[in-house]
Amino acid sequence: MKAAIFPISTLGDGLIFTILAQGLSNSGFETTLFSSTLSELGSILKDFNTKDCDQLEKIDFFLESCDLIICDPHNAEINSLLSTKENFLKKTVWVTCTRCPEKYLEKKVHLHNFKFASGALYNKEHSGCNMVQHAVNFCKNSWNLSEIKSTPNIEILKNYKFQRNKNRVCIFPYTPEKEKTYHICGFEKIALELKKNAADPVFIGTKKQLTKFRENRNTCTIPFISFESIFELAIYIYESGFVIANDSGGGHLASLLNIPTVTIHKKNNSFKWKPGWRKSYIVTPIITLKFFGQRIWSPFIPKKKIINHVMNYNKKKPSQRNDI
Repeated sequence: MKAAIFPISTLGDGLIFTILAQGLSNSGFETTLFSSTLSELGSILKDFNTKDCDQLEKIDFFLESCDLIICDPHNAEINSLLSTKENFLKKTVWVTCTRCPEKYLEKKVHLHNFKFASGALYNKEHSGCNMVQHAVNFCKNSWNLSEIKSTPNIEILKNYKFQRNKNRVCIFPYTPEKEKTYHICGFEKIALELKKNAADPVFIGTKKQLTKFRENRNTCTIPFISFESIFELAIYIYESGFVIANDSGGGHLASLLNIPTVTIHKKNNSFKWKPGWRKSYIVTPIITLKFFGQRIWSPFIPKKKIINHVMNYNKKKPSQRNDI
């Protein structure tokens, strides 16, 4: 049996959908995850295929041979393609991370001993879980898959070394969602303090973010780098010692690669879209204020707490570093 999976284009959502791909692969499906973001990681994701989804005519041909199609309803381009063909819709279930539109919820697909349901991975009855745990629970409870692993099989090429640069701290200061982004001045202060303590902080982002950073922080002495591909970024993180990030894809990728993370969240509630493959630190504001309908939280992030998490981890012996 063949299955095709279509997450939305963001890195965090795509990584969560690798759990679905792994579960289907372990259950006997020849599985392909279509993602322009993740297709470059195909050389290290070993148990299922990854493909770019930039050529719709080739995808159309591929889907003809599939027994099951899993699509995030917020993936507008693929949604439009599927909606034009009844034979595609008959074998499609709709899955998203947090909120599945009601019109998709009743759709189910039966294949041999499998029953695939549409829905959201997030289950409010288990709000204390992270999204990795929600995805695993969804595969078990909604799809009745038994061979579920929270972490896909990853095989890094031998010429790369885990935490080769153990003092390097990768900082992701930007996120596509402005309301979730901690202030860049705060990140700069954290980076400078880490540098005083013998760490090697580096800002990471896209080329567009690099341009924005240089325009706004042209006196900053902390380097800012961008990468041509997600694969290059993944290897750089894999060989680093620690990651600090907003609630964004960089932290999720680090967690998947077993790199410790501090994630900055604007809210102090039980459910957080936090890195979930490795135990991670979550830092939230001490207080939040509302001003003319806006939530003010960045000034109240305890920067010292973030710095202490990194420095305390670096003081640990290698044998103690998996317990954070």
